[in-house]
Amino acid sequence: MSELRTRLLIGWVVAMNRLELEPLHVGSLTGEVCDSEDSVSVVLRGDADARETGAALNEFLVRKVHPAILRAGFKRIQLDVTGVEFLNSSGIKALTEWLLAIKRQQPQDRYFIVLRYDEGVAWQNKGLKPLSYVAPSFLRLEPLR
Repeated sequence: MSELRTRLLIGWVVAMNRLELEPLHVGSLTGEVCDSEDSVSVVLRGDADARETGAALNEFLVRKVHPAILRAGFKRIQLDVTGVEFLNSSGIKALTEWLLAIKRQQPQDRYFIVLRYDEGVAWQNKGLKPLSYVAPSFLRLEPLR
């Protein structure tokens, strides 16, 4: 595992991951890239019902996380939404836009996403399954229960 670097950012100590991406904080939603042994995980937590959440999440996933993963050459990552209590339609759209950005890559350049979710959370159980139709070849839904 790579050595974590820390940076002091406006009174917060932020552990930088190997993609060198800072966490997302918008309303009560947070997004963070965490290192794992040979890849990274994108972990979302909180509640995403504020209007600005979708645009901020889209910016984070499509314009920051996606290009960083491509540069790093990872072929498999994990997206963990088990800690998200609610994600509004603009947040679902941001996830869809991320998948479409991956789909626009040549097949050999795409990376695979394992999306961990909680079947006990209503929006996750019903709202995430349609994503598998957008990206059947590079997305696997993995329930906790």
